[in-house]
Amino acid sequence: GVAITIYLTKNVLINNILLTQHGKSVISWLVDHQGIDCIASENITVKNIILQGRGVGLNFYDSTSVTITSSQFISTRGVYGLYSSLTIKNSKFMDSDYDGIFVVGGRNSTIFGNLFKNLGNAINFYYSENGTVENNTVIRCDKGVNVYETNSTVIRYNRIIESKTGVNLQASRSCNVFSNVISKSKAIGIDVLLAVDNLICDNKVYLNKRGIRLDYSINNVIFGNHFSLNNDYDALEEMHDNQWDDGIGRGNFWTRCTEEPLRINGSTLSVDHFPKVSDIDEDGLTDAREFELGTDIDNPDSDGDGVNDSVEVEIGSNPLIPNSYSLTEIAPGLMIMAVMIVGVIIWTKRYYRATLKRYSL
Repeated sequence: GVAITIYLTKNVLINNILLTQHGKSVISWLVDHQGIDCIASENITVKNIILQGRGVGLNFYDSTSVTITSSQFISTRGVYGLYSSLTIKNSKFMDSDYDGIFVVGGRNSTIFGNLFKNLGNAINFYYSENGTVENNTVIRCDKGVNVYETNSTVIRYNRIIESKTGVNLQASRSCNVFSNVISKSKAIGIDVLLAVDNLICDNKVYLNKRGIRLDYSINNVIFGNHFSLNNDYDALEEMHDNQWDDGIGRGNFWTRCTEEPLRINGSTLSVDHFPKVSDIDEDGLTDAREFELGTDIDNPDSDGDGVNDSVEVEIGSNPLIPNSYSLTEIAPGLMIMAVMIVGVIIWTKRYYRATLKRYSL
């Protein structure tokens, strides 16, 4: 392996391939390790490397300004950072029983634009703060983003598919979880336990076994989310009250909205004061209706033929078969639109001609 230790600066490792079949781990409490170790170092760049094998990994202790980019971690332990500041981007973590990234006691770490597939947990933040987890894709991992006793961390624009748990937020405070897509989780989409003062908004949480659960958590604000078509429940809240809308008009979107305000399932008396029925792709068909039809609830044109799903349903076409409509079915609507456009153009020309003539000298 490679060791970079004790107060080194501006180190660069580029275009290296490290392979092992029986090496040990690189995490600090396990010894006899192989891979790359950095201790009390700064300005470290790791780029375009391939690490493959059961015991290979990257390990950083008390290091700052560490950048890992465009690298691959295959059947390996991934990246571990202890009291370090890491930026990990545009890399792949695949096919391992171990976790992809583990940040412990870190500050200002950024995990951006990576692919995690077939792992233990994809991304872990423990006892950390001011982190960013953004624009990552997670497929078939135990947990997509696992946050424990971590503060002021942003989790946004990630896509977490077919994992056991999408986002796990435990004993954490002042974190923002927004604009993520979490779908087909085998256990739960978003799990919140012993968490305080977090913001959860504008996420798409659908087709999971369970949608979102808040347990022993308080003063969290949840609005603008789509909780839709989750098997056991869309939302469950136990023990303490949280706020399920923004207080001024924005609630959440649900599979079904049978009452207003909408009471949240569980032992509390919390309600969503401004609930709406979910239409994730905004094609005019509710998610429940799309589930019945078998169309894609996150794509307004499921068959890709250029005609909106709701239009095809309205005219009696099949939204799952491309070009199953006839021109005679949609021609009247197109003709009306064309006539309206031409009319506006003619009126505009006449108006400006009259105006110019009136004010001309």
